[in-house]
Amino acid sequence: QSYPNPISLPAKLRVTDEHGLTSVTTDALNVVSVALVYGQQYETCYRVTLNRFEEKLGLRVKFKNLGNAEAENVVMSLSSTPSNMTILKGTANLGDIPAGTEVLTACDATAKTADIELKTNRRITPTGGWSWTADFELLGNHYHVTNLPPLN
Repeated sequence: QSYPNPISLPAKLRVTDEHGLTSVTTDALNVVSVALVYGQQYETCYRVTLNRFEEKLGLRVKFKNLGNAEAENVVMSLSSTPSNMTILKGTANLGDIPAGTEVLTACDATAKTADIELKTNRRITPTGGWSWTADFELLGNHYHVTNLPPLN
């Protein structure tokens, strides 16, 4: 079972052997959700026309730690986009994100540089969606989480 929001509750462990005998316990386990970093808002910071069909976009993305503990050394990498986009640059080093805190990826409209840069092609009908890979430390352990969708 998965939980979309941080939760701490007793977990039930059921073990069944090859003869069908079952044992259930709830007293030794606890499920705790502690760091959940999601992209929540996408904003075009700059746009450069490459030709009549293609543009280069710099994106500023807002990430929020929805968990109940600090995620340390957070690196978010864009792993998929709609089919009409190509990832030119897709990694943002966000540092430490305390619980409940929002951070933005870097984007400078004047210099036309960004952590997240895409090429769009108007000749391609968009299909598919966005997903991210998160790398971070939590309580001395390293985590690598793939296929994180954005939250609305």
